[in-house]
Amino acid sequence: MCRQLGTSEGELARSVPFFPLIGLLFACIALPLTWCLSLVLPPAVTAVLTVFILLSFSGGLHLDGLADTADGFFSARPRERMLEIMRDSATGAMGVMALVLLLSLKIACLASMHDQLLIAVFLMPIAGRVAILLLMAMLPYARTEGGLGNLFKDAFNTQQARLRALAALLVLGGLSWAAA
Repeated sequence: MCRQLGTSEGELARSVPFFPLIGLLFACIALPLTWCLSLVLPPAVTAVLTVFILLSFSGGLHLDGLADTADGFFSARPRERMLEIMRDSATGAMGVMALVLLLSLKIACLASMHDQLLIAVFLMPIAGRVAILLLMAMLPYARTEGGLGNLFKDAFNTQQARLRALAALLVLGGLSWAAA
């Protein structure tokens, strides 16, 4: 029974407003782990392990999307062919380069943060999930035939959902201001 919890289309669609709260939960888990790591490891190693911790929460789903997007966008093909490339499960050279660059940049930024490391680790998972809400509220879905993303987008395509995204952004801004 528990294995089926949250897997229906309706349940998935209703989960969208809770994305920032899930980010807060992840932040509350990552923060003490990163703090403990920072007590015994050098900054670069702490940064690598922190990125791993943060990636483990989502299973790297967003990285798969980034790789697909890079493969499609940098293929220099017509729009329909780009969408086909993005749908392909194989990761091409552009996708791999995008992943390496992104992960390297995250690690380098975290390693250089020193006193602000814990603030960043707290805000990153929240900001990422608030960004999802904002993008769903502002941008059209790329595919006309739909997909899993369309399920979320359709459920979020209301004035109330846009107000929730704005509220989440304001809360993130307040948290950022308080943390700084």
